[in-house]
This record gives sequence, structure tokens and C-alpha cells, in this order.
Amino acid sequence: IFKGDTITRQGKIIIIITDRWFMPGAQHIVTFRDFYMNGVKIEGTRTITNLGLNADSHLELGIKLEQGKIIFNDTAWMTREADHVREWILHLNPHNDTMLISGSASGINIKGEGYERLITDPLVLVHCTEYIWRWTIVGGSMRITNSVQGNTNVDFSGTECDASVRVKKDGQQFNYQFRFRHHHHRGGR
Repeated sequence: IFKGDTITRQGKIIIIITDRWFMPGAQHIVTFRDFYMNGVKIEGTRTITNLGLNADSHLELGIKLEQGKIIFNDTAWMTREADHVREWILHLNPHNDTMLISGSASGINIKGEGYERLITDPLVLVHCTEYIWRWTIVGGSMRITNSVQGNTNVDFSGTECDASVRVKKDGQQFNYQFRFRHHHHRGGR
């Protein structure tokens, strides 16, 4: 536990590793058993599978979430199922790596509304020095369909690491620019 950590945890996170990570077909299967963070129950199974190299010699990882659920209390909860592929474009310097993400997710939000998120153009992630080398989305698009609110299109069309996004809904366009909090608490400082 880190100095200043105020998160309470209880229960078990079970991780099954089927083979050495660099072997095609190797899996990391993560399951939560009676696991709570700050009194919120987390359920589901997340499976990461090494799919091997694609035709461009980029590593592909399959990431699947099954029966994902966050339970706040007896009347407030949300669910999620997801199936994504991450294409990892590796470079000699890991800071220059690029990740392409495709796939979809669906579930029920905390208001009881069904939703589906489909990545319509692969999301492009790069490391940004501006955000302490965190992965940042710099391109791609997705469509979010809500059972009550209809469709929303999200376009990550910024210039590299400016964290900008364009949202289109009902014929209107909104531009947002996200800011990340900088945490300089490494090494106990």
C-alpha cells in the first residue's frame, strides 16, 4: 500500500497465467471473488490472450470482459461486457510505441439504460510526455448507442498529445479538451 493511499480493499483477485506471456495463446485470466473497493463490489472475468503477430508483425492482444458488474448498493449497479483487440506497434524505445484498439462493449449504465459502444475507426494511443508518458488517445472514433438517448459519435481528432475530442450528437458538435492531473508521488515523495 502506498503512502497516503485511502482506498480500502477486501476480497480476492484471482489471476491464472496459462503460459509465459510471449507465447502465442498465453492467457492472463483475472477473476474477482467477493472483491470490494471502498465498499463497492466488483465482479467479472477479464481475459487477456496473446494472439501472436499479425500480418504487419505487430503483437495483438485479445481482451475480453465477461459478466462485468459494479455494485454500489442494492439499487445502484452497472454492467459491462467487452471484446477488444489491441494491436501493439513496438519500437526500440518503448516511449515511441503505438497501440491501436478495435472492438465493442455493451451493458447497462447506472440509470438502467442499455448501451453499446462500437469503435468505428481504431483508437490510436501513444505515450505523451505532457502526461508523464501515459497512454493518450490521439485518433480514432466510436459510436455510442444508448437505449434512451440514441446515438453519439465521438471523434478523437486532436493533434498528437493535445487530448482533444469532438462529440457529435443530434446534428450538433461539441469540442472538448481533457486535462490530466500530474501526480509526482513516485519514490515516496
